[in-house]
Amino acid sequence: MWLTRLPANPSLFAVETAASPATAPHVNRTAPSVKPPSSEFSLPDPASTEDLRQARLFAEPLTPAGGTPTAGDNAALAAVLRTYAAGKDPGALEAYVQANPASPWVAGVLTNLGLLKFQQGYFSAALADWRQAWDAGKDAQDAAGQAIANRAAAELIRMYCRVGRQSEAEALLAETAGRSFRGRTANMMAESRQAVKIMERQPANCFKCGPY
Repeated sequence: MWLTRLPANPSLFAVETAASPATAPHVNRTAPSVKPPSSEFSLPDPASTEDLRQARLFAEPLTPAGGTPTAGDNAALAAVLRTYAAGKDPGALEAYVQANPASPWVAGVLTNLGLLKFQQGYFSAALADWRQAWDAGKDAQDAAGQAIANRAAAELIRMYCRVGRQSEAEALLAETAGRSFRGRTANMMAESRQAVKIMERQPANCFKCGPY
């Protein structure tokens, strides 16, 4: 049993208690002054490679593939990203690719161009962009560059399967057989391999024509 030890003189306890009154807590209800982040796209000038990596304009984050971007490469990409952000016109990205075919950023731009065109229903154009992106980035040695090339290849093979281009799908599966695919692209490749097997073994269920 716990006992509270009190002063021997009760009057002394009363004096001590009266000398130390409880103070009410102070509550600060003032709203802090916080500046909300801007919803407008912006890039530093000049923009570094990391600035461009962090630009959130596309489904697939941009990353260089097949080399290290120069200051000129970064400046050209930054300019077209500002233009694209202002009007969302894919034509600006197409013009960039034509003007900068050797830039390490081209594979990433083309991969996203293919995704944009697929969403808009331009399947043949998406195929062409992904094919070009794969060719531009497939020899990248760094992990980030390989990842962007893998995304282009996975999208390209899946599209071949969707439109029934069995021979092209088989050829690209063979070409990518030794590569390491991870995450989403690994799942896409597995689905495409299964689709090719179905085209081989059950063509009647894949290539239907007319009423059925």
